Amino acid sequence: ADLNLALIYLKSKRQKQAEEIFRRLDATSDSWSKAHGKAGLAILASLSVPPDHATLHKLAEQAHDIARQSESIKSLDPAMEEALKDALRRADGRAK
Repeated sequence: ADLNLALIYLKSKRQKQAEEIFRRLDATSDSWSKAHGKAGLAILASLSVPPDHATLHKLAEQAHDIARQSESIKSLDPAMEEALKDALRRADGRAK
């Protein structure tokens, strides 16, 4: 439920509220929560002005590594994965 709410906050440009949820998810010891918290923080890094490309790529990689290494999840939630891919595409397009 928290992840869906954070994604709604992102879509409605309520980044502070989304950040609070993503930071809370990242601070847990649960692999699913931590992976999704890092992915959300990566998306937020892409939205900063100017975009923080290094943080975006580092957090995206960490999120995917946590998901792959977890026996219980293996991958990110499809909506989060798509949002992260969009953030990476936008950031990489602006970097050129």
